[in-house]
Amino acid sequence: MSATVQLNVRMDQALRDAGNAALDGKNLSPSAFVRAAWEKLAQRGEQLEALLDVVFDKAEQRSSGSPVVCGQALYATFVHDAGLEGHALDAAIKGRPFEEMVADSLMERWAERGLGCE
Repeated sequence: MSATVQLNVRMDQALRDAGNAALDGKNLSPSAFVRAAWEKLAQRGEQLEALLDVVFDKAEQRSSGSPVVCGQALYATFVHDAGLEGHALDAAIKGRPFEEMVADSLMERWAERGLGCE
């Protein structure tokens, strides 16, 4: 038998209460729900983007507009949600052409797979 661990999450009490009420309606405990979600994540980690889309309501943002506009919207949402407005991360991409950022990203991915130029 594998060791069990405890996962602690902090959240607003009103949010917890509303979530517990929804789970109670399905006869689920918070622990059972988190275990089931973690199992799906472990089994289908390659589908994480789709799961995140559902959890963070991003599917609608991605389905409309060009990839560049959608990417910018996702980035702006991430920066806002993470509380990073005005930090170095935001300043690091300002003024950089999109094509340059894509090229840098591809080079990083290729290097991770051992395909980069030496």
